[in-house]
Amino acid sequence: MAELKLGKLPERTPVKLSITITPDLQTALQTYAAIYAETYGVEEPIAELVPAMLASFLESDRSFVRARDARQRAEMIERAWEQKIEPLTVRISTAVRITSLSRSRIYELIQSAISRP
Repeated sequence: MAELKLGKLPERTPVKLSITITPDLQTALQTYAAIYAETYGVEEPIAELVPAMLASFLESDRSFVRARDARQRAEMIERAWEQKIEPLTVRISTAVRITSLSRSRIYELIQSAISRP
């Protein structure tokens, strides 16, 4: 059996998917679906495989995951400022480690916080 990157799909509620793709991509998706059926013994429609493929792709894109996580951390920090939560005092090196932000970005955030009215 083939060792596919995409594992067997979990039970789920069907979701309608409508996209336009090239003929070459359609052929590749049909081939993938056939190999998936051979591997797991379950025929899944392409429209059911594509969302799992996209989710798997996004989670395997390290640059995307880092950027998404950094954005979420920045939004969390912004919400904390808006809620007037008393900030903790930490060293810059600790802030870099716990936020995964760069030193220069942390200094930018500090400067913008100082210059707020």
